[in-house]
Amino acid sequence: MIKFVSSVDDIETEELEGRIVMQRIMQDWPAFRHPSRVVQKTPNSAIIERLHANYDDVRALWVFTEKSAGEQQVIRLAEIKAICDSADEANAILQKSREALDQFYKTRDKLTLEFARLAANYKDGPVSQTSLRSCCQ
Repeated sequence: MIKFVSSVDDIETEELEGRIVMQRIMQDWPAFRHPSRVVQKTPNSAIIERLHANYDDVRALWVFTEKSAGEQQVIRLAEIKAICDSADEANAILQKSREALDQFYKTRDKLTLEFARLAANYKDGPVSQTSLRSCCQ
């Protein structure tokens, strides 16, 4: 079962030990990273072990397995933004996360170009609303 977490209150009642947790890459954007299995939960933090991954050349991405990579870390419970039961679920989240990041960067680049065009239109003085519509649509 996949559960997305919006606050630490959502985690306090969860049985985390043995489950896979993920952290968010960007604030307020659905992009996640580093699936890790919880080894131990404390009142404010969790000891985690990152999952082992194999690189898939065809899909050009890392595919995580149920095995541990052997690296333990401590994270704050507030950093956990997704909880799941299997590596397959974590991989599904990562695939969607990658799509979300691609969309984010495409949108950011498009808006940056539109603002550059807007600035270029104003370089020589005021511009009519008609010329702005052609710039930014």
